[in-house]
Amino acid sequence: MPPFIVREAREADLSRVLELYGQLTLGPGDDDRQPDPAGSRETFAEMEWTPGFHLLVAEEGGVVQG
Repeated sequence: MPPFIVREAREADLSRVLELYGQLTLGPGDDDRQPDPAGSRETFAEMEWTPGFHLLVAEEGGVVQG
């Protein structure tokens, strides 16, 4: 199995990042609290332009795992 690759997140990773975030923060019955994809894209764009801010992902086999 290839090793994990740690890299800067891209906008294409956003849906997977939100899925992983939901696993960490949402509990049973919290389906109505899912992050808003449109608002999340705006937030992601702001993060990309913030000096010194980096959102990293761990990828294995072409799939974001963390």
